[in-house]
Amino acid sequence: MAGVSAIPIGNQLRVNLAFDDDCDRTVIDNIDAGPTDVFLLVVDNTQYGTKVYVHIWDDEDPVIGTDGQDFQFPVAASTKSTFEFREGLPFSRGASFACSTGAGTGASGEPATPPDVYLSTSGGTC
Repeated sequence: MAGVSAIPIGNQLRVNLAFDDDCDRTVIDNIDAGPTDVFLLVVDNTQYGTKVYVHIWDDEDPVIGTDGQDFQFPVAASTKSTFEFREGLPFSRGASFACSTGAGTGASGEPATPPDVYLSTSGGTC
């Protein structure tokens, strides 16, 4: 992982931005250090010629390939995708995420050129 940043935005609103500039099969654990809601997911896969999957778990320390994800988002090759959740996706234990080229619990395949992933959340102590 080249860089993961958690940036509090507007502390009174408890809005946070988690950014991973090389989302791969290394799970980014519990991005808000506790319960949170995810409102926006942006995946920039424009530099990669293969479909990737963003896996998100309601778990503080999931294991990719073993623990079934709660949400999975496909992102087509050479595209940028935005997923908006107006009511928020609730994570009672903590939101963790990773990327792979495979779908499902197995989530096999390391992205050759990992995408940039942004998650906008509300909650926790980011």
